[in-house]
Amino acid sequence: SNSAVILRSAPQPAPAYPIFVKRYLEALQTAREYAYFETPYFCPPDTLVSALKAAAARGIDVRIIVPEKADHDFMRIANQSFFPELLEAGIRIYEYLPRFDHSKVFICDDIQCWIGSVNFDNRSLYLDYEVCAFIRDTATTVDEKACFLDLLKECREVSADEAVRRSKGHRLRGRFLRRVRDATHPTARSKDNRFRERFLRLFKSQL
Repeated sequence: SNSAVILRSAPQPAPAYPIFVKRYLEALQTAREYAYFETPYFCPPDTLVSALKAAAARGIDVRIIVPEKADHDFMRIANQSFFPELLEAGIRIYEYLPRFDHSKVFICDDIQCWIGSVNFDNRSLYLDYEVCAFIRDTATTVDEKACFLDLLKECREVSADEAVRRSKGHRLRGRFLRRVRDATHPTARSKDNRFRERFLRLFKSQL
């Protein structure tokens, strides 16, 4: 049956899975045809990276759109640090070219689509207050799918060769930023939290 539900999230203590992580896992594990994502920040926890790769391994058409122009350069590098392993797994990744796009959309199987404030990263999924509309309606989902596919005309698909060829310095910065991602997880050790706080102070000083 058709439905629309507004869900909110709040910071979750470890080891609980927040509602949006649970919903993403359920959707990826039960997807039959496709799962399309549009997000400005792509720095997901390992649980969701594994779920994306597992879905692609089952033959699901997994596609991700991120902006080519980020509002902060370090986020562009963080996004790109995930590209090689996901492309190798058969996931298709596109960079939106015209401008920075802050849309957050998930579309799956002509059955459901989600639109809200949730970024595909640890901070948004575990630490921030977020809200999202979960819509189960074929007509709405098909419309959103059409918008997604139309948006691809303004994107450039990233190749596996391109992702691997990025400079050594670029890859090193990406690994550093993934450590920052790990430090934002609720299960992070105290020394990781100290690392995160030092990084955030340095970043804010450069704004």
